[in-house]
Amino acid sequence: MKYAFFGTPDFAAQLLAGLIRRGLPPALVVTNPDRPAGRRQNLSAPPLKFFAEANGLPVLQPVKPADITPDLAGFDLFVVAAYGKILPRSVLELPRRGTIGWHPSLLPKYRGPAPMQSAILDGAPETGVTLYLLGDGLDDGPILVQRVLPLGSQTNSELQLQCADLGAEMLAEAIPRFLRGEIKPLPQPPDGATYTRKFTSADGYVEPADLDSTLNGQVPEKVLAIWRKIRALNPEPGTWTIWRGQRVKLLRAILTDGSLRLTEIHRAGKAAQVPPRDFADGL
Repeated sequence: MKYAFFGTPDFAAQLLAGLIRRGLPPALVVTNPDRPAGRRQNLSAPPLKFFAEANGLPVLQPVKPADITPDLAGFDLFVVAAYGKILPRSVLELPRRGTIGWHPSLLPKYRGPAPMQSAILDGAPETGVTLYLLGDGLDDGPILVQRVLPLGSQTNSELQLQCADLGAEMLAEAIPRFLRGEIKPLPQPPDGATYTRKFTSADGYVEPADLDSTLNGQVPEKVLAIWRKIRALNPEPGTWTIWRGQRVKLLRAILTDGSLRLTEIHRAGKAAQVPPRDFADGL
């Protein structure tokens, strides 16, 4: 069985690591081109590229997936996990058995680019992982396998790891069965679809007055909302407020007796720290 793996961010690398541990390394890894990053805008490689090259896997970084069509001939299957680009039908139709997408939600809920963050922000009691066949629409192809993952107090980073590990387990079990014709793709339910969007820095802002009220347990609904925001939007795009005229990142928090307790913040020019005792003063 010969397959190509498409992905870009950290959790795509985590998913690929799980596949390799389970004896299913791909014949090729496809990721996005290196991009300028940081204040100096130096070229930075995608996390998946670092991981793939460290594990001796061949890597291609096309600007457009269609540009590498000759390199994608002769594959049985493609697996796509947070690649960040839409694959045209000319590419989707290249593998003998089609293209499997990995999506960290229970489709058709939370289609789009930020399913894990959206589930945390909504306070959903559960989420999950879906393997499905890619088509022309946004995460709307027929489902191969779904598994539920309980959602409690996980941060986005923790949930990424859980979904990546679960996804690797599911793929390792499903790919051989799918290739043998033992899994029948089922259409997604016609109702219940929801869509997510990419979050920006503006989404991470917390009004100082709202933060003050949650630190004192005065407004229960705001306590939960800000706790979820801190869990969902770190490390990117980040959750933040203004304290004494400075932007302060709110990195970690816990719930204690109906109040929010910040356990880690970051101020410009300083290392991440436990909030000082007078942090709430002036909020």
